[in-house]
Amino acid sequence: MKISGLSLLALAGLLGAQQPVHQAEKKLTTCCSIIDAAIHDYATLKPGTTRENVEKLFSIAGVGATDTLTRYYSLHCSCLWMDVTFRPVDPAKHPLSPKDVVVNMSKLYIQVPCILLDTSPPQTEPPE
Repeated sequence: MKISGLSLLALAGLLGAQQPVHQAEKKLTTCCSIIDAAIHDYATLKPGTTRENVEKLFSIAGVGATDTLTRYYSLHCSCLWMDVTFRPVDPAKHPLSPKDVVVNMSKLYIQVPCILLDTSPPQTEPPE
C-alpha cells in the first residue's frame, strides 16, 4: 500500500499534534466556569431559605430593597441578577432581617450594564 506524503502529514496531525488553546477559548472556559458557579449557588436556594443564607451567595443590588422584595446579583458575576420575595419575620422591628424567609425567586437574568444600578424609585419632586 502506497501512502502519499500529504496523507501521512494529515494522519500525523490527527493522531499526535495538538493545537494550542486559543486565548478566546481560555476566556470562554473562564466565563463558563463563573456562570456555572453562579447557577450552582442559585440552585441551592429555595423557598424557606433565610435572607442570611441568600446573602452569603448573592449581594443586594443597589438601593430600594424592601422587607418583602429585594434584587440581588451574583457574587461570581455582577451581570447575573435575581429578584427575591420574602416573608418578613418582624417588619416593625427588623426591616431586612437576616431571618426573613424566601417565598419566591425569579430566574437568574442578565442585567446590562454589569454594574450596580440605582434601583430606587424616581423622585416625584425635583431636588432643591
